[in-house]
Amino acid sequence: MINVEKPTILNAIKSSLLSLLHPKIIFHMLWPVVLGFMLWVLLYFGLWILLKPSISPYVNEFQQELPNWLINIGVASILLIILQILLAILLMPVIYLTFVIIISAFSIPLTLPTIINKDYPKLEAKESLGFIESLKVTLIASLVFLFFYIVSFALFFIPFAIIIAHLICTAFLNKSTFLIDALSTHATIEECERIKEKFATPLFFLGLLNAVLTYLPIINIFAPALAALCFIHYGLSALEFIRAEDLEIRKRLEHEVIELTSN
Repeated sequence: MINVEKPTILNAIKSSLLSLLHPKIIFHMLWPVVLGFMLWVLLYFGLWILLKPSISPYVNEFQQELPNWLINIGVASILLIILQILLAILLMPVIYLTFVIIISAFSIPLTLPTIINKDYPKLEAKESLGFIESLKVTLIASLVFLFFYIVSFALFFIPFAIIIAHLICTAFLNKSTFLIDALSTHATIEECERIKEKFATPLFFLGLLNAVLTYLPIINIFAPALAALCFIHYGLSALEFIRAEDLEIRKRLEHEVIELTSN
């Protein structure tokens, strides 16, 4: 009988929320989010200042074709606001990706030792991927994410299709990036592959659940950090589980060998 509980999405979420009560963890998870948010606020308004002079003549030309009552209510201003919102929507994948890369490169390496010491003290560190390899995985996953995110705009005129496509892209990014980051210091390459294969479905839905958070105002700013914590806890729990499973199989085989030799 395996004495380690099988990982579940619910337990991963619960453990993630409990981790946020630790001052060190919440600090290292939140400062990259704040930094990324401030950076993108500046970049967004800087980009809009550059684009506005090019857009304004077309808006004014369009306004001249409208009735006076529409001009009086400020249609040009409303149109500029709509264009600002569209620019923000177009930048969303790049903004989210920025947060993911910052968290992957800085937050996870800084918080992982604390989480392991606190919640997984018996977990043995083996010859693992390491930071550089996990960063490579992050960059490859980022390029794949961007490619399919852009391609998915071809589904724009199919109701809800683009939203579903974007959720799947974000779920893929969360799973591909944060799982490897979580296992980078303690799991072997073989163990990483086993976990990805054995828990493929729950890992995808964990990524999808966190992807849904990106559509919720305010919460979406912290969605990448929450996703990272969820995958850290799920990944480490899965690692404990497959090692306990291997130990149980070895014990069973040893017992069978002893029985055979004694007979």
